[in-house]
Formats: sequence, C-alpha cells, structure tokens
Amino acid sequence: MNRSPSTCEELVACISAEGFCKAVFSSKKTSFSPRKVVVTSLGQRLKVESFQTRRCLTSVLSHEELLPLVLRSIPLFKQVDLFFANASCHLCLSSDPWKSTWNATAVHKQLLTHNRIKPYLFPEGEAHPFLCALGVMDRKGAVKAAMRRKFVQINAFLEAIGDLLDHLCGQKRSLRIVDAGCGKGYLTFALATLLHEKLGLDAEVIGIDSRDDVISQCRSVRDELSMPYLDFRSASIGSFEDALAPDLLIALHACNTATDVALFKAVQWNTEAIAVAPCCQHELAPMIPAALCPLIFDYPIFAQKAAALLTDAFRCELLSACGYTVKASEFVDPDHTPKNILLKAVRNGKRRPLQPEFCKLRHHLPSGILLERLLVEKGLV
Repeated sequence: MNRSPSTCEELVACISAEGFCKAVFSSKKTSFSPRKVVVTSLGQRLKVESFQTRRCLTSVLSHEELLPLVLRSIPLFKQVDLFFANASCHLCLSSDPWKSTWNATAVHKQLLTHNRIKPYLFPEGEAHPFLCALGVMDRKGAVKAAMRRKFVQINAFLEAIGDLLDHLCGQKRSLRIVDAGCGKGYLTFALATLLHEKLGLDAEVIGIDSRDDVISQCRSVRDELSMPYLDFRSASIGSFEDALAPDLLIALHACNTATDVALFKAVQWNTEAIAVAPCCQHELAPMIPAALCPLIFDYPIFAQKAAALLTDAFRCELLSACGYTVKASEFVDPDHTPKNILLKAVRNGKRRPLQPEFCKLRHHLPSGILLERLLVEKGLV
C-alpha cells in the first residue's frame, strides 16, 4: 500500500515555512519507537534529535531530506507539536498511519493569519542595515542560525513595550531613552531605528555599558550607519549621570543586581516609564532560610527559581511604593530565552507604604535586595 504524499508534504511545508522553530513528534505507538523526535530549525538546515531510551541520536538535514524523515516519523507517533516564532499548535495523528485528521496547510495558514499573531517589527526577509551590521542577518535578509534567538528577543521586546512608547508619545514631542547595560547594542540600535525610521519620532537613544571594547564597536557601527541620534557611553549603570533625565529606561538581561541598579537610577531620575527583563538573580537565594518553606527551599533547583521570582516580586512592590504602576509578564516564548519575564512600570506619582505582605517576608531575611537598600539609603522608600 502506498501512502498518499499529501499529508506528509503539507507537514513538510509547515516545517519549511518562515517562522518555523521546532516540531516535536511524541507519544510513541510501539515499544520500538523512539521516545520522541525533535526537529529544530537551523536556518537553511534542520537539526533532528531522536531520543532513544538511553541515548539521543542527532543529525543535520537539508530541507530536501525532510520528506523521508516525516514519512518515517508519522507512523511511529500519535501527536506532533509545531512551534513557530509567534505561535504553536498541537496536532493529533490518526491511529491509521495512512490517514490524517488534520490539514497541515490550513493549520499553518490559520497560525499566520490569526488576529493575535502580529508580524515582526523587523521581519525576516528584509535586509535591515543595523541587523546586517551587527551580524544578526546576512545581506539578503536571512537571519543567521546562531542569532535567531536574539532576533526573536529583540522583536518581542519592542512589541512588548509598544504601550509604553504610545504613552510617552502622547505626552512628549521628543523622547530620551537610556538602554542600561546595552552590551553589543542589539536592542539599542533596534529601538533607535524603530523610533526614527519607522515611527518618524524625534528621539535620542543612549546605550551605556562598562565594557570599553563593546562601546567602541557600537560607536563604529553607529558611524557606519550614520545614526547621529544614537549615542554610546562607557560607564557602569550606577555611575552614569547626565544633564537630562531619560523618559524611558530599558534593560534587557542586565546581570544579577545590575537590574536593581538600573531600577534605582530610574526611580532617582523620576523616569516616566521603565521596562526591564532581569537576568540571572543570585543575591536573594542564600539569604532565604529553608525553614521559611522546606517543601521548596530544601531543594536547590526549586530554591533558585523561587528566589528569582521573589526577587522580581520585591522589585515590583518597591517600584509600586515609589509611585509607579507596575506590570509583570512574559515577553517572549521560553524556547527563545528562559529569562523571559518583563517588568514594566509607568510613573503615577502616588507613593505609598510597603505592603504588610512584603514586610512580613522581608522580616525573615538578613537584608533586603540591592534595590531596597539603595532606595532606603536615599530616602526614596
């Protein structure tokens, strides 16, 4: 019996489509099947991982070699999960390996046209000069495999702060923005390009970082692209001072307590809006006594995750007490970065005492997080 190729070809079309990230074949049908097969996009090629009982077999295929793989995989599994840059879906495979209960082409079309799915602000397929200069894209507009996660993070972060930009644009004719801990400037260049070239706004964007070498590289790219409204300065976040306070402070993955310093500076400057995505957070974990909740803190992996969440919760409460309206959300799928929590704050000017729940938890700790200590020192909370 020959299998009709249509279902396989439709699934191959989904996997080959723009925005595809990963496919996971799972729920094996026989004891001889692998536990799961994972197909991951590497740009022009695909990584295939076949997870056996005690080992994982890995290979790299071209898109032309995909159809035989799908033909082999569908009869072995009951389901497949498809992950795209902006969406995902779960599909059941028929118990009859020669039939299917879904249409892959329709599924993919629905994913891409669903009203919740928005195109990237800097879409793939267009050679954006700053992304090419920073090594994220090639000159044809294709995202380099090693930079895909960074590409998605940049677009997702900008999309997530759209409401903050709308708020600021409704109040001010020109904007001043600081990117704290800008690193190689991926987000700094993206935001400056968005504001000037796409939105036509008058904005000055300043990237600060303590590493002289990366600041020098960023300045070279800025000069190459002729972006006079973009500035890069060599300074630590804590030592940075300027004559004018920023309207918006952003920080994408400023490590550990650098996020606290960035938040403190924003409060000290009375910054109108703040958006930070914290990174590794190690300060609080050693302070928390295991007796506070043995079910969690007796296990190091749970303790570390709980401490990170508690750190962000403390940051939200401290900002709220300093007169900000705060929101916390995930700005990107964890497949692209596990550090996907985004804290956004808009100044409302209504300072208040810290909540009793915060004080009760704080009582169990020998000292507060760095943000609290800095705010207390300056009498801001």
